[in-house]
Amino acid sequence: MLSMISRANLSISPKIYAEADLSVPCLGAYNCTPPGDQYILRMPIKTPDTPLTIPDELSWIRPAIERCIDYQKIAFDVHPYIYATSRCGIVRSVTDDEWHVDGFSVRIPHVPEQDYFWCDSYPTEVLRQRFDFPEDFCGLTHNINDYFQDHADESKRESLHPGMIYCLDPYVVHRRPTVPEDTRRAFFRITFVPIPIRVDSNSTPNPLLSLPRFGDEDIRTTLRRYPSKREA
Repeated sequence: MLSMISRANLSISPKIYAEADLSVPCLGAYNCTPPGDQYILRMPIKTPDTPLTIPDELSWIRPAIERCIDYQKIAFDVHPYIYATSRCGIVRSVTDDEWHVDGFSVRIPHVPEQDYFWCDSYPTEVLRQRFDFPEDFCGLTHNINDYFQDHADESKRESLHPGMIYCLDPYVVHRRPTVPEDTRRAFFRITFVPIPIRVDSNSTPNPLLSLPRFGDEDIRTTLRRYPSKREA
């Protein structure tokens, strides 16, 4: 089986899902006081041309970011791009409770990113299931997250623990559990990636950095669903 560390040097490929070791490293507990309502998505905090730049609104996770950087130096390469996501308050996202991965893109060949997750309640669920993709599955045209939704074995679902920092990569299929209406939850994700994320209109700019945007199109909207067993 390919551990997260061993597959960190291999280009992203659907074929690796059949060989992935599904262990999820834990960096231990993180105690903090989340802010009030906050919704920050993929804010850049480090690029090859800028130092680590954390605005005041993310000061509550600065110690966590520094801890993740230390872990990256030991276990992986310290990728040149770092992004931060923070969601605190009433749960607003409508698709995070579907099985998915972060960072799967084959448009540009690259090694996988690493993502560090933390939440205070309704902890992230992971799917302890390997996937053997059909030969005609193409990451350039098919939506891989739809494939996970269609082929997930719910008996292999497992919950992580709240208050702990975990490291995930694009081969760990996960989701936020479905929560009751008006649920309040605090969550952050720190992303270390070797290539720039396509910053679109949904992304939050860093007020301390002047960086270009790529436009409004979300590339995932151009992908189609691979025919499921039910449609075949």
